[in-house]
Amino acid sequence: MISIGELVLTALASAAALGLGTFFYHALTCPLRHLPGPKGTSLIYGNLLDISMGDNLNSIVEERWVKEYGETLKFKGFFCSNRLLTTDTCAINHILTHASDYGKPSYLRRALAQILGEGLLFAEGAQHRQQRRVMNPAFGPAQIRGLTDIFLAKAIRLRDLWLSEISNAAISSNGTHVEIMSWLNKMALDVISLVGFNYDINALGATEKPNELNVAFATVLSAFQEVDVLFALQILIPFFRLIPSDHARKIQAAQNIVERIGQGLLTKAKAAVLPDAMDKGGIEKGSIHGRDLLTLLVKANMATDIPENQRLSDKDVLAQVPTFLVAGHETTSTATTWALHELSLAPDMQMKLREELLSVGTTETPSMDELSALPYLDAVVKETLRLHPPIVDTMRVAMEDGVLPLEKPFTDKHGVIHEGIRVSKGNVIFIPILVMNRLKKLWGPDAHEFKPGRWDDLPKVVSNIPGVWGNMLTFLGGPRACIAYRFAIIEMKALLFTLVRAFEFEPAVRASQIGKVGIFLQRPILLGDSTNKVQLPLSVKPYQRGD
Repeated sequence: MISIGELVLTALASAAALGLGTFFYHALTCPLRHLPGPKGTSLIYGNLLDISMGDNLNSIVEERWVKEYGETLKFKGFFCSNRLLTTDTCAINHILTHASDYGKPSYLRRALAQILGEGLLFAEGAQHRQQRRVMNPAFGPAQIRGLTDIFLAKAIRLRDLWLSEISNAAISSNGTHVEIMSWLNKMALDVISLVGFNYDINALGATEKPNELNVAFATVLSAFQEVDVLFALQILIPFFRLIPSDHARKIQAAQNIVERIGQGLLTKAKAAVLPDAMDKGGIEKGSIHGRDLLTLLVKANMATDIPENQRLSDKDVLAQVPTFLVAGHETTSTATTWALHELSLAPDMQMKLREELLSVGTTETPSMDELSALPYLDAVVKETLRLHPPIVDTMRVAMEDGVLPLEKPFTDKHGVIHEGIRVSKGNVIFIPILVMNRLKKLWGPDAHEFKPGRWDDLPKVVSNIPGVWGNMLTFLGGPRACIAYRFAIIEMKALLFTLVRAFEFEPAVRASQIGKVGIFLQRPILLGDSTNKVQLPLSVKPYQRGD
């Protein structure tokens, strides 16, 4: 008689043998195997640790690979599986515009679902199209225009807190050291909680006890930055999901808080919208206005042009809450931090920007149109987002066998020239956002330098980059381009408008001491600091305007 234990062991051994057999079959038949590329440096992680361990602002592994192996290459992913990386604009355009053929890998979607739920970043196919259709009106120009005064109000609040901190510090002609990253994080969190859900987290109220949502959000956000080995294995291999994990328990507890508070906010938003909708017999698409994204989303979901079977469930609407919090907070604060860093290193550029901002007059609250009409501010924002995209890579997986068209043929490691890239179902494709944003063949020999003036006369070839904004890949392109790119741009402009008018920024440490860290988001650290704490100190002093 065979025992239950023996049956379980036999089943596990059979599953392992099947998995290994499948793995080796794909490895031996994968069309990417003929591409040039680096050897894996780890049996488990391939080259992934090489990518994530980079800490130099001006040198990343992918750029070295492209220089050594060419524009189209392979590298090793988990368990040394082949992955494709290409900087060919035609291939990238094909991937981004054929979203149904190239979706997010299942393990990435599983990680997003565990941390953020099944919101817009998770959704694929019909689910994504449904969510996107309902959400698009909430992120249109008219809606962002109505949120600009909130961006400015919180920026002014941050300015006043800095003025208070500086006045309480020891007087120095070189300014007061301010760790700007943490302050900008708090400000951006206050903004997204207000404009997202009409809920004041009050992260800038540093002396007060953090509220429940603030604490829960911090836990969810830390999950993005502190991915442990067990969590990674649970994402990749179903068997490991049976093992209890403190990491998973903390995330689940935080998600429960976010969901409970989100349900209350959703109920409140629906209660505010329903009476008007009932009086008018529905909500016309052109009348979708509101002061927060959740209310706008509820209204858009009730719009008369949305068929009943295409409307989002309460669960789908709630799934957007943590997505709003993470995507609408960390990316903007990170980008603004890098903007101030670059301006601190270039006093002439900083002064030129300040003079333009002061030319607006005494108003502290310009409209969105007034902010958009400032050309040098626009150039500084574009150059920052080009050189320091908060998210530096993204991934797609081939849903079926196919061929990626190429602008330029490539030569494989056997010397054979190919007009296209053949991919098999399941092949993972890396889209190197940062590499594309500073590729010298597109941007010129000064591609790694911060030069806002380049936007006065861009090389024609950058128009081939298939981005939704600014001839760059920072917000991606195609059907899955960042839905909130207008939101991020205007919030960043409001911050720079307020802070650069009020302060002078100088480096607090040598530029060579500043590096980057992060898996999903690349944020600043001080090299040599054993804590790897995310930070960027600057020397800040109030700007004294002459007569």
